[in-house]
Amino acid sequence: MQINVDVKGLAAVAANLSGMGKQVRFAAAVALTRTAQQVEREIQRDIPNTFDRPKPATTKGTYMKRATPASLEAVAGIKDRVAAYLAPNIGASGRRPRVYKNSEKMLRAAGVLPAGKYTVPGAEARLDAYGNMSRGQIVQILSYFRTFGNTALNTKRMNATDKSRANLAKRKSDYYLVPVASRQLGLFPGIWQRNGRIDIKPVLMFVSQPQYKAIYNFYGDNQRKAQKIFDQEFKFALDNALATAR
Repeated sequence: MQINVDVKGLAAVAANLSGMGKQVRFAAAVALTRTAQQVEREIQRDIPNTFDRPKPATTKGTYMKRATPASLEAVAGIKDRVAAYLAPNIGASGRRPRVYKNSEKMLRAAGVLPAGKYTVPGAEARLDAYGNMSRGQIVQILSYFRTFGNTALNTKRMNATDKSRANLAKRKSDYYLVPVASRQLGLFPGIWQRNGRIDIKPVLMFVSQPQYKAIYNFYGDNQRKAQKIFDQEFKFALDNALATAR
């Protein structure tokens, strides 16, 4: 996911400056690089201003490629690993389907999350400072189901040693899997956790693929910024190049 900044019509500009073609290309390369640097900083400011509590790795998940006189193109963008999960919220308008989170991939691989389903946190989900479910709780859930099996409501604690049962009992971490809606129990599909002797509370709910609203016009906004910045930077760089030309 990137913004390409290049110079169209540079040949015409160079032709109008007889004998100064080399300086023009140098000035253009400098201006393009400075433009890409500023656009990258703009992206890093846009992310926390647009998205709810992004992690530092998300805010800093950008890159920039410098231009040279031989290759008059500079690039500023968002790294692929970050763009993958921001993509549903990026676009001029409309709604985009959400991709799978790493936690959902792990739950699916463990046979806990049904095919075609996604997760949203429930009341008993432990969230980190960025509003995401705690990785520690995800690991705890995976460990629990690997130990006791994935039978609905886990009334049978299969393949568990006495020590495993004792350790989990101390942490009060009984989890119950409800793969489909249960009218009898009145429970929504998902993972539930014991809260006291009788009551159970929702931890992760299973839902259909969420549709996210596009809230960041990455390409349109940054392309306009790039053009405006380049116009200013090119004039400055060209004046400087011509003034120092020998």
